[in-house]
Amino acid sequence: MFPSGKLYSRKERRPKDFSKSWRVDEMGIDTIYSGVCTDEVNTVIPPVPVYCDCNLGSAPVCGADLDISSCTKPDKKSRKKKKGLVGEDVTEVMIQQATSPPSHCLSRAALVLFEFNATYISRDFTWPTPTNITEVQAFQKCKTTVEASVAFQGCKNVPDIGFSVSLDSCVIDIQIMDDLVWAEKALTSIIQQCQTQLEVNTELWVNVSGEIAPNPTIIDNLCPNACSGQGTCKDNDLVVQISYTFISIVSNVLVTQSTNFTVIGNPMLVAGPSGQALQLDGATQYIDLSTNNNCCLGNPGQCQFGLSVTFNLKFVTLTENMYIFSNGGDEPDGFGTAMYYRRNRLFLTVSTKTKEWTVETTTVKVNAFIKVDFSWSQQTGLALYFDDKEVASTKIYVT
Repeated sequence: MFPSGKLYSRKERRPKDFSKSWRVDEMGIDTIYSGVCTDEVNTVIPPVPVYCDCNLGSAPVCGADLDISSCTKPDKKSRKKKKGLVGEDVTEVMIQQATSPPSHCLSRAALVLFEFNATYISRDFTWPTPTNITEVQAFQKCKTTVEASVAFQGCKNVPDIGFSVSLDSCVIDIQIMDDLVWAEKALTSIIQQCQTQLEVNTELWVNVSGEIAPNPTIIDNLCPNACSGQGTCKDNDLVVQISYTFISIVSNVLVTQSTNFTVIGNPMLVAGPSGQALQLDGATQYIDLSTNNNCCLGNPGQCQFGLSVTFNLKFVTLTENMYIFSNGGDEPDGFGTAMYYRRNRLFLTVSTKTKEWTVETTTVKVNAFIKVDFSWSQQTGLALYFDDKEVASTKIYVT
């Protein structure tokens, strides 16, 4: 729609006339940047819409904000500052700082104008690209990348996922950036739109164990790029299928069937529930995972749909400040994952650059192997399981 209210109905890849119509004027006065001076006072208060949540078998709940869907919420009572890594809602900050009328309307001082080039015209991109990528090649790359994914096969019959629009945008991205790697962005866009449709369009929901919910057959395959071949999806979380079978320790190097790790403090291998286990004292002995900060465990923020981890653990003794594993997840200026024992409790922490989730439990066995599972995502929070039974969980994070 044009600023005048007229609907723009043309279809073109780069609607220059439409874009120009929304460009701020040369003086830069009537803009969101500078604010608009007006003497008009609107005394009419519009009615507040009411929304209702109607669940089967229960009375409807109505309110003004029930149209807003929120994920996990920060705990305002115990906010933990992460030095140098604190994020903020920029929109919320701008709203709080806004004044009405704008301050320049009450002053005779010269207005500092928004700096821009009013005559700028973006250049046209042509085919082939500088590296000789043709339009046909770009389209085929975008199309095959999307159609080859497991996620798209589940989403292709979901309405309004923007398949053709995503392909067109993908081709333009490749033309502008002159790089075929941008084909992955088309798949990411389709996955996001598919997930949104499955969550908000209740007509697509199915009966799951007596409850109406989004189709788990589709949801379980929405992990980006089919988990990059490294695992499978479960409840929209990445379950890593790479296992580490301990073979031997040679010169402080722990040898496994897939990856070798540096070990500190001369730990040793002992008999485990299946194969060998690594015995650590929890203080001076540990596995160095500093080279794995680019994976989900080292940087959970990279895992768009979360992660799940499984391992066997036996406590020989329980010592204050004993660590089971850590790569900085519990540090004030760090992020990652950590499990540690303090104050007669076992703690598990998962943190990103701006948020931190922590659970604790006193249900700790000694001198017996237990199966430990934990799953985390920014949408569902953190949950810890012992022998397939949940012992702690939270959806609350601190920042």
